[in-house]
Amino acid sequence: MAPEIDFKVGDAEALEFPDQSFDCVTSTFGVMFVSRPEAAAAELARVTRKGGRLGLVTWLPGSAVEELFQTMRPYMPPPPDNPPPSPFAWGREDRVRELLSDEFDLAFERGATVLRMPSGQTVWDICCNRLWSNQDAGCFART
Repeated sequence: MAPEIDFKVGDAEALEFPDQSFDCVTSTFGVMFVSRPEAAAAELARVTRKGGRLGLVTWLPGSAVEELFQTMRPYMPPPPDNPPPSPFAWGREDRVRELLSDEFDLAFERGATVLRMPSGQTVWDICCNRLWSNQDAGCFART
């Protein structure tokens, strides 16, 4: 990690940064876990300068990740009574356009990422414990 980057953990639905603070905003498997996508999308647009860039990496519906979650579902704790929206919605172009097209000129690319973890237990812990316990958290970097 570059020492000149100041990483902060914050609420993606209510960012602490002033309007148009960043030339570029990124989220890699982060913003898709918010409980209020419209609020998070508005915050992404608010903190990105006009003409700035937004880069999102999200899971695609129907992908191997979604299949993995379907396989694990019987072994996971039940969802809360009022569950947040599916993180896979951020992988649908139509939904991202609903959320962001008023503020950004959108382009979409599909690709693959590889998850490398030291053990199956580590993956289990991340998927079953960490992902669902920090749904409204986001990590932001200012250069």
